[in-house]
Amino acid sequence: MVDNWREFFRMFPDYRNIFNRVESRKNYAVMLGHAYWSAEKPYDPAIWKATIVDGLVREWRIYADTPENRQLLDIT
Repeated sequence: MVDNWREFFRMFPDYRNIFNRVESRKNYAVMLGHAYWSAEKPYDPAIWKATIVDGLVREWRIYADTPENRQLLDIT
């Protein structure tokens, strides 16, 4: 997995996640914001969900920021 992340950041050296809103839920957290890939693609709206089990991240999932996904994740 580490090699995959190294390759990802080699391909996208300017990549960043910008979180504008963070909410804690029962056993997960949701973050709303955007991914910054490069100057050519500076704004890619996204929703991140981190499922927490025993104090550790069990699953990290990224969704497109769409009305359907906001409804799915109960985001108003």
